[in-house]
Amino acid sequence: MSTDRVIKVFMLLTLLTGAASALVVSAQSISSTYVVISYDPLAGSGIVSYNLTFDNMLTTPVNLSLDLIAGENITVVNVTASDGTPLPYSLSGNTLSILVNGTTAVSVYYIVNNLMPELVPGSYSMTLDSSRLYGNVNIVIRVPGLYNVTCIGSGCSFRIDTSSNTTEVLINQKGLDVITLTTLTTSTPQQTTTTPAIYTYTSQPTGLVTTTPTSTPQTGLPPGSTTSMTSPSQQGVGVPGQLIIPVAIIVVLIVVILVLLLRWR
Repeated sequence: MSTDRVIKVFMLLTLLTGAASALVVSAQSISSTYVVISYDPLAGSGIVSYNLTFDNMLTTPVNLSLDLIAGENITVVNVTASDGTPLPYSLSGNTLSILVNGTTAVSVYYIVNNLMPELVPGSYSMTLDSSRLYGNVNIVIRVPGLYNVTCIGSGCSFRIDTSSNTTEVLINQKGLDVITLTTLTTSTPQQTTTTPAIYTYTSQPTGLVTTTPTSTPQTGLPPGSTTSMTSPSQQGVGVPGQLIIPVAIIVVLIVVILVLLLRWR
């Protein structure tokens, strides 16, 4: 057999082996993929975990190809089976190839940088393509700090936990999403204070004049009522009303007596 024929046979066997492996992978049903992204946009780094669950125990070695969420400087921490046994893997770009056998689940942990580039100070963006993930997809993005979140694409929800000072973005369907986080500005709660008493001071040419408050006798009036008091120096001085009549009578008698005396003369 010539050398060319040997090479062609070898290439054909390689292609057939790869096709068989791909057939086995596609035949195995992955029921769900759960992804948790814990990322600090201020530090520019975080850790991503994948948990893939199979419908049945894998009894035949298969090559599982997994597209990781893109970022920079991906460093795989570990790849394990459901019982914690390490699984052999290889990483090429963002594609992780895992040799899987004898397990019902696969867990992947890796460190990634620059997953959320800064758009402007306090605003970060992330493009997430989950269309190639397997089974039912659930993605949780946990970010320290309080952020307002907007999603363009398949849609997401988010929640803010002020007690732990964290923001969570939740995605439960496949698709392409552009997620933007903007630092949340919270207004300071308005505090209720008791208004102090207001004092009015009258400015005089010689300076500030203050008076010492004096107690006012109780008048028995409802609050807010006023009383009018007249100073003694403003009262008129005259003859009491009960003396007017006797005085008038005496004057009349004196006049009559004087008239009679003049006539007698």
